[in-house]
Amino acid sequence: MKITSKNVQLSPKTTSLIADKYQHLVDRNLDLLFSRCEVVFHNGFGDYEVSLKVHLETQSFYVLRTDLLLDNAIEDAFLSLYYKIEKYENKLATKQFFRSKLQKILRFFSSGKARRSAKITY
Repeated sequence: MKITSKNVQLSPKTTSLIADKYQHLVDRNLDLLFSRCEVVFHNGFGDYEVSLKVHLETQSFYVLRTDLLLDNAIEDAFLSLYYKIEKYENKLATKQFFRSKLQKILRFFSSGKARRSAKITY
């Protein structure tokens, strides 16, 4: 994961926190093509902004979170990213489930006729 910062020096503790949270993404066996974490401190507002960009083979995710404490912003950003990825995986599983059910129904109704492959694409 590429980590960049602006207007703030990242401590080794913060860098290890980001690396630990990133390791949880890697442990999910995702096909990560590219990932990036940007940390920005806004002098005018006095808060931290954490943005995460993750590119998978078929989907890209972007999360932006702000907080007065850097560690809270990092944890909130990663939790939001985990939620988005889990929602995407559930969507794919549901789509695959309905696709297989529809194929079975089409095979059932076409069993007496000349067999054709019931391939469904979206």
